[in-house]
Amino acid sequence: MILGRVTGDHHLLFVDCSPERLRNLTSRPHGGVKIDVLDIEPHVAHGNRIIDDSRHSESNSNLRKKIARAATKVKIGTLALRDWQNLPRPARVVGVNVAGEGVRLRIEALLTRWRLVPEWLFSTAKAAGVVNSYANPEQLGADRWAALVAARSRVSAAGSPPPAIVINAGTAVTIDALDSDGVFRGGFILPGLRLMLQALADNTAALKVAPGQHRDYPTNTPDALYSGAVSAICGAIDTMRGRLRQGDRSVACVISGGAAAEIAPHVPGGAEIVEHLVLDGVLVLAGAR
Repeated sequence: MILGRVTGDHHLLFVDCSPERLRNLTSRPHGGVKIDVLDIEPHVAHGNRIIDDSRHSESNSNLRKKIARAATKVKIGTLALRDWQNLPRPARVVGVNVAGEGVRLRIEALLTRWRLVPEWLFSTAKAAGVVNSYANPEQLGADRWAALVAARSRVSAAGSPPPAIVINAGTAVTIDALDSDGVFRGGFILPGLRLMLQALADNTAALKVAPGQHRDYPTNTPDALYSGAVSAICGAIDTMRGRLRQGDRSVACVISGGAAAEIAPHVPGGAEIVEHLVLDGVLVLAGAR
């Protein structure tokens, strides 16, 4: 969940609810104003520690879900007392939410301190120079839509925009194709890097091992697991890039999300890491309303 505020003549609060990662409050410029950004993730046991089924009556998957729900409630509950305590009253609150109804209700409850109702953004058929080709445009995740809008704005800054691959690498990985005319052609949804490793550990007794490192030719099981997961995601990115390529024209590739730094170095043709791509898209969409 990313939360941002813009300071200036009018105070705006931007919210992106997605179950990804935990970061400290940081500041960065955007359009001449300062934005404070907070990224919150419910802590889920994965990666370096595999839960032993013999010690728990529930499956790993169910246990992780309970840990995530409990941690999310605690983290969101501290926002008003900790991170929002000294914020000026916003003029507007604009956000996207793909973390579920419970998170939406908790955020709205916290905003009663300012007597404000958030403007939740949803995918539409067209916005900010991007055309949504989903069969049912409203079914496209609001975070994917915001990321596509942000990517279009980014590649258009230098003039004639190239086609672009837009990747969100979090709990799931989305790989979306945006052509040079700003038309979202469609995209893939894959299990995220950690989710792939969790699935193997949960369902294959011999693979309950700590993750390894990426190797071109893995020679042990941990490296083989990790390298296979990274290569699967990069292979899907390369496939979509090949489909979008037009002649000799290059295809831009932007990636965001908690696993972006792990995936980007191995993407064929390279990928630019944009830390808060969804939040950038929320800023653009909020300005268009």
